[in-house]
Amino acid sequence: MLQEQLELILSYARNFWNKRWWLIGITWITCIVGWVGVYNLPDEYDVRARIYVDTQNLLKPLLRGLTIQADSSQQIRLMERTLFSRPNLEKIVRMADLDLTVSDDEGFDQLIKEVKKSISMSKDREDNLYALHYSDPDPEKAKRIVQAVLTTFVENTIGEAKGDTAKAQKFIDKQIADYEQRLRESEGELMQFKQKNVAYLSESGSFFSRLKGETARLEAAKLELAESEQRRDTIVREIEGEEPVFIPELHEKDAVFTKYDARIESLTAQLDNLLLKYTEQHPSVIGIKQTLKDLETKKERELSENSANTISPEAELPNSAYYQQMKLSLSQLEATIASLQVRVKRYQDRVDTLRSQVNTVPEVEAQLKALNRDYTIVKSKHNELLSRREQAILSQQADQSSSEIKFRVIDPPRVPLEATGPNRVLFSSIVLVIGFLAGAGVAFVMGLITPTFTSGYMLTEATGLRLLGTVSLSRNDERDLKRKKQIFYFLLAVLSLLAVYLIQVGIMLK
Repeated sequence: MLQEQLELILSYARNFWNKRWWLIGITWITCIVGWVGVYNLPDEYDVRARIYVDTQNLLKPLLRGLTIQADSSQQIRLMERTLFSRPNLEKIVRMADLDLTVSDDEGFDQLIKEVKKSISMSKDREDNLYALHYSDPDPEKAKRIVQAVLTTFVENTIGEAKGDTAKAQKFIDKQIADYEQRLRESEGELMQFKQKNVAYLSESGSFFSRLKGETARLEAAKLELAESEQRRDTIVREIEGEEPVFIPELHEKDAVFTKYDARIESLTAQLDNLLLKYTEQHPSVIGIKQTLKDLETKKERELSENSANTISPEAELPNSAYYQQMKLSLSQLEATIASLQVRVKRYQDRVDTLRSQVNTVPEVEAQLKALNRDYTIVKSKHNELLSRREQAILSQQADQSSSEIKFRVIDPPRVPLEATGPNRVLFSSIVLVIGFLAGAGVAFVMGLITPTFTSGYMLTEATGLRLLGTVSLSRNDERDLKRKKQIFYFLLAVLSLLAVYLIQVGIMLK
């Protein structure tokens, strides 16, 4: 098996060697054509630029919480992804005056595709250092394109940030105007509702709490009235069972007294005290005045009756001290009872009024709460928008005084003095390798198409016939010389090809 494989390999090698002139011919043709093409390639001028993007701002930590701060890194990343979009490429082409070289839309589209294919941008992983690169046969054109890309990158990044701030402020202003209108409408509805239902509204709490409070005050007033009436009845019974004691020498001779004098005097003093605290519309003041008026009427009637009769000396004398004290206490209690009766009546009227509104007032209060809730929500949103607008204004002023993103051009684009491409040495080497491979391939194929049997084994394998014998060609000087010449000519052709390659490389490297 190994012998068979070895014979097969030797057979292919001999056939390949027999077709060596195909190898050298195809190689020469391929290399000459390829080298001429490489030599005629247009020169490429590589224009580069580097720019540093600084996102560190000294005002940023100072204004944290006071202004609306955008994410500068996110803006930069967005601009990286959208720099070579169709609108930006059209802008770059027009800024570089390349649109003047085409006359139709198809040519303009092809120009944009070529620019997009040739231009590139890379970024340093650690720092915000960007490198722009563009190659073109025209160095001036390459410089204009790189400068246009650089300008577009800077302007779009800064313009995008300022545009976002302006749009945000415009949106906030519009929302503030809408909420101001809603706030005025809500305030108007609330005012009209209060004016319409002023009789049912109170500042002292909810309806049921007011009803509970008024009921409690009514019960307390009734209890106090009952206690005062009980004390009055007790004093009346004591006065009816007391015997008066006369002391004539304590009074003037011509003085005239009535049984209402002490009560009038007491009520007058009590009225003076109440007027120091309350107005004349107070229920207690009104009650005491009415009682005084009644007592004055009764006193005048008694004086008129006593003036027609002879007054006994005993009648002109006052009562005893205890009796006078009882009379004074009684008059005070009667004034208190009158005041309490007015108070009870007033509380009772309030309780009756609230009970009659038991179905209306809770509904009114619920509507008022809903209106207040809507008003509070609108007002809070309006105040929040006002605060946000102030932040937006402060942010815009901060951007104007010190931009968050700063650009520093490290290496500006320059017109190269020497061509940087194409790499003709590399291309020539590739052409040489391709030439040898093409020649070897053709020689191998020709060896398969027109094979030569160099061994009895291969002939037997190819024909399937039994080999009877072989005849060898005897060697002589003439044949050896011819064979050596063929090898010499072959090596000379190969070396000549390599010499041409080396000469060409030397010329290119100068």
